[in-house]
Amino acid sequence: MNNSSIGIVTAKETNDNGNLKLRIDKDWYYAGKCDVSGISVGKRITFEWNTFGNNPERPLKGIQSWGFTPDQPTPQEAEAATAAASAPRGGGKGGWKGGGGKGTDRSLEIDLQCMRFVGQIVGGLVEKGYITNAPDEHLAGRLARAAKAAWDAISFTRALGGSAPASADTPLKQATAGTTPQQAPQGGAPPKAASEPAPRPTGLFGYGTKFKDTPWNVMEGKRLQWFRDSPDSRAPADIRAKCDAELKAREEELRKAESYAQQDSQDFDDDIPF
Repeated sequence: MNNSSIGIVTAKETNDNGNLKLRIDKDWYYAGKCDVSGISVGKRITFEWNTFGNNPERPLKGIQSWGFTPDQPTPQEAEAATAAASAPRGGGKGGWKGGGGKGTDRSLEIDLQCMRFVGQIVGGLVEKGYITNAPDEHLAGRLARAAKAAWDAISFTRALGGSAPASADTPLKQATAGTTPQQAPQGGAPPKAASEPAPRPTGLFGYGTKFKDTPWNVMEGKRLQWFRDSPDSRAPADIRAKCDAELKAREEELRKAESYAQQDSQDFDDDIPF
């Protein structure tokens, strides 16, 4: 039985037998007889796969068929996915969740974003002369204070429930007047919001006959609304919930796009005092 998935190709290699294999997000898939020569790193694909091999505890995965998705990742998204997939599996003492666990989670990607954020802040201050215009004996202290200030900003964002510094696709949650940031327990992960939106569905629609093999992200909005809201719809509760999550995710994407368009039309002053 085949499985259906969607992911970003983060590596492409040839094994000792001359056969191609792909790393999609964090997992490796062997091409076998499936032609994957047209796939390049950084592309998002929808694909069918199955397992094989003699070890049931650690089966190998093989691609059976594939196709490009309409919503290809930006270069920044592809770079972040590749960096997260290349990070060592398992946790050290760095990161938000502590070490000792097997596997990987998004905290690896978030920590890479955090370090990039710190580097950008310190680099910007150096470029503006706020750090280098000082006697040599005070330079190291200024660099340390700049890095600590940037990291404190990240820590404050975590306390508000944020997951990473602001970027084009992860705006900061703003504090509201009269509220106190919820603090995370020492050594633990940031607290979750009281009510989080349902995760956006991935893979194929998987219901009925006409749209069973259609990826969620290419389903027409009016179709999703029909399955969710129509009295004639016989969709089960889980399909209705996924339709609702997909529609809300699209609404949020549209809201962000409109917000960024407004920001791009305004002058921006990056002369930040320190």
